[in-house]
Amino acid sequence: MHKEIKEPDTQRITDGPEASAEEKETETVRNDQRSLTLWLVAGAFLAYTGYQLCRGYILKEEGSALGFFVVGAGFIGFGVFLVIKATRGLAKEDKEKKNRMNKEKIQEKAEKMSISERARLAQTLENGPDEAEQTGSGAGESQTDE
Repeated sequence: MHKEIKEPDTQRITDGPEASAEEKETETVRNDQRSLTLWLVAGAFLAYTGYQLCRGYILKEEGSALGFFVVGAGFIGFGVFLVIKATRGLAKEDKEKKNRMNKEKIQEKAEKMSISERARLAQTLENGPDEAEQTGSGAGESQTDE
């Protein structure tokens, strides 16, 4: 007697409709910012704790030993590293966000451009901005070759 065991059809469980790529990217950016902010706070806490350990040894407080100073110096070093890394990461995220916003503005502007404006833009891109100005095809100028 050999029975075949059938596994039930498994379906992908989702909380809601499929998220678009843009929504997933936005969520990823938010998670990165949260992580970097947590790193910033943790680094500041470690640096402060290290400072307190070193301060206790330098002021010859009771119960402090050279080991506390060494550990405190390590905490300060690692805390400063985390703060710098988090600050750089947050600055990078901010720069990328500004770049995305600028690209969106340019795309919106390009969608609203007239055919003649698009032609001037194409000529500017082909010839470079200096040559386009010399030929008189800049914005607001009209050519009169009579």
